[in-house]
Amino acid sequence: MLAMWPAAAGIALISFTESIAAARAFARTSDPPLSANRELLALGAANAAGAFIGSMPAGGGTSQTAVNRNAGAQSQASSLVVAATALATLLFLAPVLALMPHATLAAVVIAYSIGLISLVEFRAIRRVRMMEFRWAIAAALG
Repeated sequence: MLAMWPAAAGIALISFTESIAAARAFARTSDPPLSANRELLALGAANAAGAFIGSMPAGGGTSQTAVNRNAGAQSQASSLVVAATALATLLFLAPVLALMPHATLAAVVIAYSIGLISLVEFRAIRRVRMMEFRWAIAAALG
């Protein structure tokens, strides 16, 4: 247990940071106000429940949110569609995807990720805080 604490703390920090970043980046004016405490509590509850079934750590993701937004998702039902699609992919397409070179899968991720980069947003970040601008550049290059 002692050996797992640093990794667990890192996963929790990254998960919370990404979840809050996604919530703030994709919040609409009609959405209820964002509460970091409520987000942290929800992530903790989801991860505690997931521990009993051996799930992956829960957390919000900017790429998944961007895909949902671009696809026109309007409700949480889109998450159920994504889950069903992922399950069907694992059950029926895993043997085919296993034959695909990793470089091809990486190219798909990179091609999609390029569309998430916005020079206007980079300029806005730079105007607000230079250090965050540097981190944004480092993240984009990564």
